[in-house]
Amino acid sequence: MFTFDSINGKIAILVITLAVEVVNPNPNILNGTKLSLKMHNTKSSDILDRNR
Repeated sequence: MFTFDSINGKIAILVITLAVEVVNPNPNILNGTKLSLKMHNTKSSDILDRNR
């Protein structure tokens, strides 16, 4: 796991985003299945804040 603001995290996000952009337009790669990228901050305290 990488944090979004680390060097490794920034590179990982860039590469994964690029992969989605390359794979999705080509129906031959995943037989027309589309990839989606959802990023979540596991270190966020939003859930705790909502329950207060």
